[in-house]
Order: sequence, then structure tokens, then C-alpha cells
Amino acid sequence: MRHLIIKTAFATTLGIAAVSSAFAYADDENTRFSATTSEPTANERAPYGYLTNGQPERIVTLGKDANKYLNVTRMETIRINVAGKSVTWNFDTLGTPTFLLSDIIPEAKGIRVYVSEKPIYLGG
Repeated sequence: MRHLIIKTAFATTLGIAAVSSAFAYADDENTRFSATTSEPTANERAPYGYLTNGQPERIVTLGKDANKYLNVTRMETIRINVAGKSVTWNFDTLGTPTFLLSDIIPEAKGIRVYVSEKPIYLGG
């Protein structure tokens, strides 16, 4: 009797293992070792942010002599008016604390952009 119980328990365990392993992993040669290799978008690669059609959080008009700097917050969207041009820009600048505005708007010579971090992203 004891020998029959052991055989039955072994057969049951083997059956459960076979059924559960069938559901555990679909063995497909193409998906077994595949990794996601998505390339970053152009916006993600842009060190100074990117043009946007979104609603600006504020509008800034820059004159030739009056402004030498522009303070912005990272991820802020601003419409910048300078030399008769208007550009709506999202300052998605992770890792870029300062740059010349002429790098994105050639007419804005001599104006430095200072990027501060959003308070919600600061620890503490």
C-alpha cells in the first residue's frame, strides 16, 4: 500500500509539473532572447529642448539691449519673441544647466539661458 501511495504521489507531482511548465513559458526562438532596442526620439536627444505646438506657460519678449539672460525651469514651455520671430519652446534640458539662446534662435545673440530644476523633481 505504501508503495502505491508513493507511485501515485510521484505521478501526480510529475503531471502537475508538466502542465504548469507548459504555461510558464512559450518557447519561441525569436522571442526567447530578444531585448527591446528602441532608439531615443529626436526630442529625447535634443540637449536644449524642442519646438512645440503646445500652449505656452508664459510669453517672453526679448529686446536687443535689455536682456542678457533668460531664466527658465526644466520642462517649461515658453513662447519667445525676439527680433520679429516667435518660437514656442519646451526646455526639456536634463543635464544642461546653461546655454546660449542663439543655439536655438540665431537672432538671440548674447542671451544666456539658465535652467533650474522643477521643485517637484528635487528630493527632500
